[in-house]
Amino acid sequence: MNMIGNARAEEVSTRGVDLTLEVTRTFKNDTERWVLGQLEMEKECSGAAGLSQCRLLARTTTIYGEIEPEGLDSDDGIPDTKLDVVVARDAFGNVTGVTADDAFGHHRSWSTTSDPNGNLTFTSDVRTLSYDDPLHPHAVTVAGADRFGYDELGRIETITYPTPAGAAPFMVAYDHDAHGHVLAVRDSAIRLFTLRARLVHIERLEEEIKFRGLLYLRRTHYSLDRSGCSC
Repeated sequence: MNMIGNARAEEVSTRGVDLTLEVTRTFKNDTERWVLGQLEMEKECSGAAGLSQCRLLARTTTIYGEIEPEGLDSDDGIPDTKLDVVVARDAFGNVTGVTADDAFGHHRSWSTTSDPNGNLTFTSDVRTLSYDDPLHPHAVTVAGADRFGYDELGRIETITYPTPAGAAPFMVAYDHDAHGHVLAVRDSAIRLFTLRARLVHIERLEEEIKFRGLLYLRRTHYSLDRSGCSC
């Protein structure tokens, strides 16, 4: 450990088994900005039958501790282990793009955009995201072709999924009790799955689960300490 408490070295072995694992790390600790535990280098070596192989990681971070470039490699320079990753960010630190290049010339990229509230508005895998609920500005209402509805407390109430042309819309609805616990999960077509739960005693919870017409009863018992904690 260093003086901040970062684990700089680890050794793992099993008695009677010829297998070891050794990890060494270096960290950057910016005590002026109090950005601690920034991993810079990591070397992870496993050994068995007199042979050892190591995997290397080198990382650079911004003054705020955010990852910028990161490189993976091995101690013997095998091309299969090489991967260089670069993370791009906007002025607020939101990730706007990630690129990854290996030793064989393969290039992968992923991009995002955000609104002034820090909400993701586009990702290259999900595509467009929208936030149209004025009461919950950070709640996603549209993600790609999926739509989300919320109740007045910001809990997910419905999820509507895309359907093939000519088919009925498919929607999943959530029912909550007055305390926000999920009581039932229903779909709009065949009520595939329902969950009904009730607290029958301060130390016992009963759940009725119906799946494809079959009913299951699950009882959960809680042991409360003097502070009321369920432990």
